[in-house]
Amino acid sequence: MPGIKLSSLGDAYFGEHGKKISNEIIAECKDSDLVIFNLESSLFKSEDFRKDKTSLLYSPKESVNVFSGFQNTVANLGNNHTTDYGPEALTKTRSYLVSKGFQVVGAGKDFVEALEPVILTVQGKKIALFSATTDTDEVKSKIAIQSFGCPSYKHHLSQIIDRRKRIEGLDYSIILLHWGNEFSHIISPEQRYYGRKFIDSGFDLVIGSHTHVVQGIEQYKNGLIAYSQGNFIFPSFNKSNSIWKGFFPSFSSISYILNYNFSSKRMEAKPLLSRDGIVRKANINNFEKYILQLSDYQLSPRKYNSYVEKQTRRFRKFTLQKNLDYLILLSQNVNIFDRLKINYTNNDDSYPLFLRIIFQRLKLILYEIGFYK
Repeated sequence: MPGIKLSSLGDAYFGEHGKKISNEIIAECKDSDLVIFNLESSLFKSEDFRKDKTSLLYSPKESVNVFSGFQNTVANLGNNHTTDYGPEALTKTRSYLVSKGFQVVGAGKDFVEALEPVILTVQGKKIALFSATTDTDEVKSKIAIQSFGCPSYKHHLSQIIDRRKRIEGLDYSIILLHWGNEFSHIISPEQRYYGRKFIDSGFDLVIGSHTHVVQGIEQYKNGLIAYSQGNFIFPSFNKSNSIWKGFFPSFSSISYILNYNFSSKRMEAKPLLSRDGIVRKANINNFEKYILQLSDYQLSPRKYNSYVEKQTRRFRKFTLQKNLDYLILLSQNVNIFDRLKINYTNNDDSYPLFLRIIFQRLKLILYEIGFYK
């Protein structure tokens, strides 16, 4: 098909060990002029990690090598886990990605760097890519206001739109948004409002992430909004023996590769399955039709909020039990501390850190049973 072809992948977090991508997906990406993935972790650790979070995501820097060899590959850092290990780790992550030939967007040492788009010329056409994340309190994204972090699509809406308008000779523009409610296939009224707002302001393509499950694709006016592609690779959810299996047994293992042709405005949504360390194409009948129809389902703000509250109660009940199980495991197995060292810090002597982790878990349990308000 003539014209510029984009291929976008979903959330990518590799964990402690590298994961594999099937040859057919690699071939698909090599056939594209522009490839995008959402790197939802830091590639470096630091003792300056986020003390206000209990889930810190780290991937070995070598893990991103699976994306090497593609044309014009963009690593999106505009999410709630890029800054998990603080400003130094973020700077190292950015620098490493650039050294390996990746374009980087979505986070930086200050607001100016975080807001700056990736601008590419492909087949004589100028393309700009922006990125922003949610500033909802419970998601705990680090928003770049007076320090390092990511842009907020709400707080920095006017700056993003204005920065796009100031790019001379721009042919196409894309914004990558980390938004929505986790594990919800239903598009929120806020997502729909801001997705359409960016299309109305001149963006050609809105690509979403964060929900860990797929959401619908909407063809809105002259643009396209892919609300969420799901987990491209995310071992916390994609292992067959994952603790999350009891909460969402299969949805979080399904994602899709979005192929988009800027000239014809034609799109393809090809389903993928991530399971036990490898991502491969999936055979799901009428998937593209389903993903387009999924965007038609809407709830009023009141009904949507009620739906989210029910989901939250169910999720809290589930995580309460998992935190209790985790503390029991700690009490029975002293060697678990060795595993925690790997997950949280490079400092082998920082045992007070592990006590803080335990206290965080206890606090979560107390919160869930109503001790904290």
